[in-house]
Amino acid sequence: MESQEVTLTIDGVKVKTPKGTPILEVARQIGIEIPALCYLRVLSPFGACRVCSVEVTTPNGRKRIVTSCNYPAEDGLIVETKSERVIKVRRKVLELLLARCPKVTRIKNLASLYGIKETSLWIENESEDCILCGLC
Repeated sequence: MESQEVTLTIDGVKVKTPKGTPILEVARQIGIEIPALCYLRVLSPFGACRVCSVEVTTPNGRKRIVTSCNYPAEDGLIVETKSERVIKVRRKVLELLLARCPKVTRIKNLASLYGIKETSLWIENESEDCILCGLC
């Protein structure tokens, strides 16, 4: 049985893909990089890190921020990966992750890409290495 194809738009690029494919995968297939910490294609995605957040507009005009690793492609969906709202959400998520894991290189590098060198937040935790990705 062949899966139904849908057409969606990501950052102005129209793309056809099987219905239900995670937005993150569709974006990567067309060369649009969305940062993610907890996504592994072989595991069921659950949006733990929230770094892969994007803004979607549904065909009925509803706009919202969703995690691209587990949000399914649907016909007529418009996806923005770098909108002002998306950048604001990613910055806040990365600031919180940096406060939790100040020594984790991957977090520091990603935070730096979003202009975050250090955070004024402080989170006391037992394991500064845990980035809350859920992969373990």
